Amino acid sequence: MKKLITLFLVTLRFGFCYAQTDYLIESITVADGLSQGFIHAIHEDSRGYKWLGTFNGLNRYDGYQVKRFIPDKSTSWSIKANYIYCITEDEYGLLWLGTDKGLVVMDPYSERFVHLADIDPRFPVNDVVWIDVRAGRIWISDRLKMMASNVQSQIYSITSIPGLSHLIQENKLSSSIFNLQFIDIPPGFKGPTMWVHVPNSKQSDIFFIDQLDQLGKINPITLQATGADPRLIDYTHMGPYGLLYSSEGMTGRLFQLLDDTINKYKIKCLSEFIHPPGQIPLLYFLGRPELYQLDTAMASEIDITQDFSSVLRRDKPFFTLDQPISASSIIDRNENIWLGTIGFGVRKLRPKKVSFKQYLSKIGPYNFNILPDGWIWPGRDVPFKVFDPQTGKEKLAPWG
Repeated sequence: MKKLITLFLVTLRFGFCYAQTDYLIESITVADGLSQGFIHAIHEDSRGYKWLGTFNGLNRYDGYQVKRFIPDKSTSWSIKANYIYCITEDEYGLLWLGTDKGLVVMDPYSERFVHLADIDPRFPVNDVVWIDVRAGRIWISDRLKMMASNVQSQIYSITSIPGLSHLIQENKLSSSIFNLQFIDIPPGFKGPTMWVHVPNSKQSDIFFIDQLDQLGKINPITLQATGADPRLIDYTHMGPYGLLYSSEGMTGRLFQLLDDTINKYKIKCLSEFIHPPGQIPLLYFLGRPELYQLDTAMASEIDITQDFSSVLRRDKPFFTLDQPISASSIIDRNENIWLGTIGFGVRKLRPKKVSFKQYLSKIGPYNFNILPDGWIWPGRDVPFKVFDPQTGKEKLAPWG
């Protein structure tokens, strides 16, 4: 009986884990029609389309072919930006794009692009790097076009507009429809910011991480931004580490709390992660091809004073791509993992389907056992028979 219990627990322990051989990999590259190979943003919309942002326009993948949206001066409704940094969808099905030409909204039905700065000059024409949709508003973080050593940022927000799609299709846009409000960045914080979700939190605040790995929050009613003490939020724990999810809900950053008495908002971001439903989060580093699997038990054994990336690299990776991973990843509605690469398109990891067979459906096996030759004894309800699980064939038990 002890042997059976051990076998059952091993099955349970690894039943939610996959290995590299459990995935089929598919590549979508320039050869398949992508406008460019550096994937900076991936988004699955409510209709199931995959939208891929590159440094040469936007791409839509329907599972069979790619449609490209690149600057076209022959039409006033085309996209004007080359760099697509982020993509998200609002509750009305419109796509909001962060680009090198500022904030852009796309009506996917008419395939019209609207550059907000063309409609309302109050909108900055800067690199929009993070967008989130929550609490009835669009939240935007951009960076001013300055030297990388002196990056400055702005945070602003607009209310969601129910009829915006019709206004775009009917060409009735005006600056009066946008309730644009700029938000003061807290003193000591430095943008651009990454919007994060705290799934277990009861607070309605909008959380973000700045460029210095400081946690902040915005009150969605007063639009006041302040620092946020990470010890006071109900984030997801993994041993001594925590998970902060991005706006997509299944990706984000693994972080570590710091014993910093001077700056209580400071955390240490360790890696990116992607979290398949019901599985252990997969960790990766930008510019590296490896994915690592870190469960809670393993995380609890790591000395937090050690370099985290060095600790992970001691173990065999969970999965290794053929190209380095960029800053984009999602899990689609079918639980496939999509990872952008640096210059070589997208890699789609699809779990292999597991087939199940049912044996002895008319009885309830009790106290069954696996014999040394691989045959199975069903237990006391069928005391003198064994069967082969590969073929389902039955025979008389050796003691029968």
